[in-house]
Amino acid sequence: MSSPASASASASTPAPAAPAAALDTPGDAHARTTHLLELPDELLLSLLSYAADDDYAMLVLPLVCRALRRLCVHAALAACRLASRVRQVVDALPARRAKPQPLAWVIGHAWGALVEAKAFFAEGRSLQQRVDAFEAVPAALATLRTLLLWAAALEPSTPPCSSAEETFLAHEKRRQEALNARSHSLLRKTTSGDDRRLLREEAERQAKRQLDATCRRMWKQMGQQQRSHWQKTVAKAQDQWRRECEAAELTANAARSLLQQLDQLHV
Repeated sequence: MSSPASASASASTPAPAAPAAALDTPGDAHARTTHLLELPDELLLSLLSYAADDDYAMLVLPLVCRALRRLCVHAALAACRLASRVRQVVDALPARRAKPQPLAWVIGHAWGALVEAKAFFAEGRSLQQRVDAFEAVPAALATLRTLLLWAAALEPSTPPCSSAEETFLAHEKRRQEALNARSHSLLRKTTSGDDRRLLREEAERQAKRQLDATCRRMWKQMGQQQRSHWQKTVAKAQDQWRRECEAAELTANAARSLLQQLDQLHV
């Protein structure tokens, strides 16, 4: 016969936990996590195609992992990626931006997109399949033609000034005008009436002549080391301009070639 103490101890001892297997539901033993890349290619392509409207997703898609590269050459997915890249470049065109990017930046991205497009529409056994896939992407063809027409019309930009003195004078005048902008604004406010218009115009002419004389005096008093700096600035600007002209010419030629290629394909 057990004592009251032993009965109390047995009552406070928790019951042993049920085996883990007894808590499993019938399907849990066979359940496991399926990795995205373990899906069949057809299903994975369908999932990735839903991301075709997301430019960021299309942009980083090849960088996800190497296993996805085999899918990136598939006609449907390659068409989505190309359409996304072209769409982003078209959105960056100067005419579509309130604060446009530098023209050289836009030309570089346009040239890269056109090179990819030319390779996409290159002759091959799957050419018609690729053409059909690209036409299936909403507005892809119209956006590509917009980029092609813009790039085909590229012309060399206006060359920069080749004189170190004139470059310095233009720079210094802009700097001085920015410094004196507040006083000029005050002058316009105090002489806004028609009866004081002549006074304002004469004051502005005097200020312009004084600024021009000041800048030319600064150039004459400038040492050889400072002049050498401005000569290097001019040479750098000239070299950058030549590079931009070469890039514009390459991009224009690529656009005209691709336009002819699309016309031959009746796209």
